[in-house]
Amino acid sequence: MNKSKIRSKILKLRKNKFNKNLKINLDKFISFLKTNAHNLKKIGGYYPSNYEIDDLEILDLLEKQNFKIS
Repeated sequence: MNKSKIRSKILKLRKNKFNKNLKINLDKFISFLKTNAHNLKKIGGYYPSNYEIDDLEILDLLEKQNFKIS
């Protein structure tokens, strides 16, 4: 199977299982960061596309808490 067939197969699977109402619990995420990443100051994120989980709300919150976002 070539690369483009694999990508389209995975995209189709993601599309079929996509849930617009899926949200990441912000309080649990921040608690996890505080517990496991003591000196963390920089976080990488992405702009969601093709049925990916929307992380923009979390990135906005972290930016307001003086994290550097890339």
